[in-house]
Amino acid sequence: MAGDAVTEADSLAAANRIVEKTTLEAAFVDVRLPDGSGVDLIPSLLARNPKMIVVVATAYPFVSCAAYVLQLGASDYLEKPMPVDDLQRALSGRKRSRESLQGEPVSLEYAEWRYISEVLHDAGGNITRAASRLGIHRQSLQRKLRYGPPPRRKVVRS
Repeated sequence: MAGDAVTEADSLAAANRIVEKTTLEAAFVDVRLPDGSGVDLIPSLLARNPKMIVVVATAYPFVSCAAYVLQLGASDYLEKPMPVDDLQRALSGRKRSRESLQGEPVSLEYAEWRYISEVLHDAGGNITRAASRLGIHRQSLQRKLRYGPPPRRKVVRS
């Protein structure tokens, strides 16, 4: 947040060097880096500071990736571009409220995908448990997850 010291890395190798030398309170990592994935940093970040807040961001969100990073110990998984308020909330360790997800209208398919994401997160990434909570078959849930999120808005032509 404002006034906090920030250390920046432009690659997985640079980030690993920082992790070896520094104990951080929070980390904001991108899934795609030029030489690997920021997801690979999560275990080493949490090994240095188990209470660290780790926020993962991606421009290509998939529920399966969200479930995986949350299982690794990430605190949150955000879709880029994200509002600054969402990033500040995530880095402060505050949970996302249902009210913060409301605002601009989204397509029905996207709303369904977001709900499935929440249920999967609450189920600890366990697809069988999430499918049971959703009242659908595990294979049906896997099919829905296979293609990632639908567009946020549908284009309506009149």
